[in-house]
Amino acid sequence: MMNKMLLSKWMITGCLSIFGVFLIAQSGVREVTDVYVIKNAMVVQKPGMTIPGSHIVIRDGLIEAVGSNVTIPFDAKVIDADSMYVYAGFIDAASHAGIPKKEERRERPDGLIPGNPPNDIAGITPDAKASQVISSKEKSLRDMRDNGFTISHVLPTGRMLPGQGAIISNREGSTEEIMIKDGVSMFSQFRGAQRMYPATVIAVMSKWRDLYTNAKNMSAYELKYNMNPAGKKRPVMDEATQAMVKVVNGLPVFFEVDDVLDIHKAIRLKNDLGFNLVLTDADQIYPALSQVKAQGIPVILSTDLPKEIKKKDDKKDEEMDEEKMALEKRKQEAYDKHVGQAAMLEKEGVQFAFSFIDGKIKDFKKNVKRMIDAGLSEDAALAAMTTTPASMIGINQMAGTVEAGKLANLVVTDKPYFDEKSNIRYVMVDGHMKEFEVKAKKKKSSGEDSGEPIAIEGEWTFEIEIPGQTQSGIIKVNKNGDEYEIKFASNDDPEDFTDANNIELEGNKLTFDATVDNGGFEMNLAFDLEVASDSYEGTVSVGNFGSFPIEGDKTSTPE
Repeated sequence: MMNKMLLSKWMITGCLSIFGVFLIAQSGVREVTDVYVIKNAMVVQKPGMTIPGSHIVIRDGLIEAVGSNVTIPFDAKVIDADSMYVYAGFIDAASHAGIPKKEERRERPDGLIPGNPPNDIAGITPDAKASQVISSKEKSLRDMRDNGFTISHVLPTGRMLPGQGAIISNREGSTEEIMIKDGVSMFSQFRGAQRMYPATVIAVMSKWRDLYTNAKNMSAYELKYNMNPAGKKRPVMDEATQAMVKVVNGLPVFFEVDDVLDIHKAIRLKNDLGFNLVLTDADQIYPALSQVKAQGIPVILSTDLPKEIKKKDDKKDEEMDEEKMALEKRKQEAYDKHVGQAAMLEKEGVQFAFSFIDGKIKDFKKNVKRMIDAGLSEDAALAAMTTTPASMIGINQMAGTVEAGKLANLVVTDKPYFDEKSNIRYVMVDGHMKEFEVKAKKKKSSGEDSGEPIAIEGEWTFEIEIPGQTQSGIIKVNKNGDEYEIKFASNDDPEDFTDANNIELEGNKLTFDATVDNGGFEMNLAFDLEVASDSYEGTVSVGNFGSFPIEGDKTSTPE
């Protein structure tokens, strides 16, 4: 959200003074040193194993050594983490992070036969890949990283068969730079086509059987042809069938299941056809737990928990009639089972991780803490964020634990992560470090923490603290229907406004971002503000340069 003049000053006077000399190449901004040492930390190597007073040496994006007696390289940038905790970077087992929110709408072609539409028009695109549309500039990926998730298993969006998933590093860069593995999974859901076949759940299941059976038959025929082509017609498979052959040959199917009925349908398809199933974004797993356990099916739990039920006082309970009391009791039991199902999975030895298809990353820590309060152990919760998803998506040799030879994906907290008062201080992705400034928040005035959106329309000042100087300017906020429009400029060039993107206001928390072209070098700016009635404070992140404190006051309100 800065104009070019302001951004140039940041780069010259601010960023260089903090981070040292940068080399600007075609691949982006890179620090001179690729060697870091996180010194004297409580290193949680894996769930259940903590090594106090340890150093971690990072070189060229990999962990070189871990221990208390390692030699600190002379050219390393040392981060003194005394009394801090270091974890392996968290792994998002399934989400749409990095996928643009607006879903592409396909035009209905002339002469469409609803009973037999083209596969792509009906939302059946097993050959499509998430990697074709992923952008590291999406706010969803930055939010993942800011909350400690350094790797995401990204699934494409769509209807019945959106396509194949990809595993990426949650950092800025081109698709090639952030890609870890492509085409690692097939994503499916019981979401029918609109006003055409397959529109119903039964039709989706029927279509699944047809696609799989056809791919299996074509694969078997191709094998016979390759062994002895004499007298046989050359096999020709379209791209969709070729993609389904991968499923026949073992590519796991991450099947989104919204409820227990979906779980039973997905398991039925898996048993009838024989593909590898991962129950994904499962909202209600406990009614089918015995069947899931018996078949050894991995589960990726939704992090979207129901609203917490507040305990009523005894006097109000006495005033309820028996019918209402029975209803309240059933609600409480259902809530307890839902929040406690992670603990049930741990007790039964069912492999599980967490997904963010429906759940919001900003609620993750709070919700996983609710699961822990309901009986889930902290070690099992950490495993579901690190070692288990690494194993599920086939990257356990490179990620999930803090060990020499693995990716330098790390999360540093000032207290044990599951402590309610802990804060993330650093996140490292592929050896790229981001520092979080932890500072006391201003006490909110009455009514500002009620969850109701603050009235932000109007004109505001801003002051950004950069070492050696303060940058100031104005922010203008308008509301067009239900959407906010934000633009701002620095006082150095008050007519040169830049428009904001991805504007979100939740309660008193306002976030937005922008991409600025600074002499051919694109830089992502991200604002994270806490707004009061007439003032705000927060941070603005400037690509790989770090975060800077920002604050301001309201100067005018629309009439």
